[in-house]
Amino acid sequence: MDGQGFSIKDDVRARKITEKIVENIQSLSGKDPYTVYTEFKRDWIDYNRKERCAVDPDSPNGIDEYNKYHDAIKEKIEEMLPGSDTSLAFLFDIHGTDDDKSPPDIDYEVNFIELLIGTDQTRSRQALTREDPHYFCDPTNGLIPLLNKRGIIAFPED
Repeated sequence: MDGQGFSIKDDVRARKITEKIVENIQSLSGKDPYTVYTEFKRDWIDYNRKERCAVDPDSPNGIDEYNKYHDAIKEKIEEMLPGSDTSLAFLFDIHGTDDDKSPPDIDYEVNFIELLIGTDQTRSRQALTREDPHYFCDPTNGLIPLLNKRGIIAFPED
């Protein structure tokens, strides 16, 4: 049913991971990336769902928080790409998940994913792969092989 399955676990490490990514981008580029954070507990809201099924009906301010968060993202995108600007911009959606997304009857080590790159059947990666078709999977410099060499399990694997 729509709206079911909210995680009751907080995004304990997601904020720290995000802050480290921001620090690295600042260090590498000398620029401050645009950021939007939320502190609202994910057991009330799933920000990745459409509004009609994203908020627990018993949430005391859930719809307001959901809209505030999405409005802030839209505002940052407008700042990054004003008017008819057709440049590339990156939008990272970083949040935690349950500790184990693998079904209990399947080998955890084989099916565990630490990092999900792209959603919507990889359509969210299409603008970047049009610019550089090998960005994610080049065996030498591709993001996914580089992550795998560092022991980070990413999906999709190629």
